Amino acid sequence: MERVLREGAYDAAIELRGDFRHILAMANTGIKYRVGLARTGLGFLLTHRLEYQPGQHEIERNLESLRQMGIEISRKAKFPQLYPRKIDDLNQKKVRKKLGITHPVLAVHATCFALAKRWPIASWAQLLDKLPKKIDVVLIGAESEKTDMETIQKACRRKIFLTAGLLSLPELTAFLKKSKLFIGVDSGPAHIAAAVGIPVLSLYSGTNQKEQWGPMGSKVTVIQKKPACSPCERLVCPIGNECMNLIRVDEVLKQVERILNN
Repeated sequence: MERVLREGAYDAAIELRGDFRHILAMANTGIKYRVGLARTGLGFLLTHRLEYQPGQHEIERNLESLRQMGIEISRKAKFPQLYPRKIDDLNQKKVRKKLGITHPVLAVHATCFALAKRWPIASWAQLLDKLPKKIDVVLIGAESEKTDMETIQKACRRKIFLTAGLLSLPELTAFLKKSKLFIGVDSGPAHIAAAVGIPVLSLYSGTNQKEQWGPMGSKVTVIQKKPACSPCERLVCPIGNECMNLIRVDEVLKQVERILNN
């Protein structure tokens, strides 16, 4: 990180997480104006310290930090909103055509870096096989997630499409915008789907508080189980992903049917 900051020769840097490692990197590179929170220490290295307000969703906290810096942020929009570019929409249409996608799309992001946030492969297979046949189920994800996606694909009886590595982030935004529904774990695509305004069904682990970190949108439904150890903030669960295993296929399917029938 320090190398990137040095190469940029920045006059100012803003740190919104309150991570002492980032604050130290900003100071070590000699950036004149260092703005941020100091939730984990080294606040004395900041030139302008932001006030932390507990109990907020992280999105609202970030916006409030910008307001404290005098940056005008509209309060009219209740939720974050993304608007794909025309070129990205054209490119995602080409991917759909290449894969042979012809029906309304149910986009699924079934894997993520944090093992503690994953839903069992067997559960995904059961769910996807029970979805309406007049919907094309598409597993989305990065090239690095392809192996996990293929494992789920092979466990299903129905045809499952894969877009691993085929869509850039802006193209994924356009792809989700034209999808009928998104189902996924706690990861970036869930937030993107919520921001483009499509229905989102988030299978949220107990590692974090959904009220603080969950996707925000007018069409978001979150299923979360919270055993006694929640929130643990772990990447790897030491007791077999109990919170995710508690999410039942039938309750997810019930929510899917409710959303599709609205």
